[in-house]
Amino acid sequence: MRRSYATVLIVLLLAGCGGGGPEPLPTASVRAVFRPGDVRDVITVSAVDRLALRSAELVAPNGAATPSDDINVERTPGFTGGQFALNDAWRTGLAGNVAAPVIPQDAQANAALRSQGQLLMIVSSASLALPDPPAYRRDWRGYRLRRGFGEPGGEIKIREMPAPAPPPP
Repeated sequence: MRRSYATVLIVLLLAGCGGGGPEPLPTASVRAVFRPGDVRDVITVSAVDRLALRSAELVAPNGAATPSDDINVERTPGFTGGQFALNDAWRTGLAGNVAAPVIPQDAQANAALRSQGQLLMIVSSASLALPDPPAYRRDWRGYRLRRGFGEPGGEIKIREMPAPAPPPP
């Protein structure tokens, strides 16, 4: 009897040890879409990766490649949050005695009123104009998107993905 309790206890302890660990790091992601409300015959490629997007091409089923118009790259984009109106002289939302109950008196609490963050990845985007929109609508499953990732002066890693479905007419 004691032996079965000990066995069950050991099994439960071992089961509790699995699957733990630190949170996963952000993973790279790439998406290609026809943005609603944008120009109908332009594919927008957005990438979040450790490497910058250096080239983007739309490859037709016959092998002809159409390069992107431009590529925008932003390294480690930052963002700011919190309450800005409290200490901003140009915004007069809270002033004088009215703000006293809202503003904490110690420095650590005041630090929480404004916050900044930074994504430790590279955000890139490119626009690809369709060379022949009717042909793309007919055979979009045969098209591929070829993207090159890398650093300036370094090796470029080529990756391919299927082209997105055309927007409805």
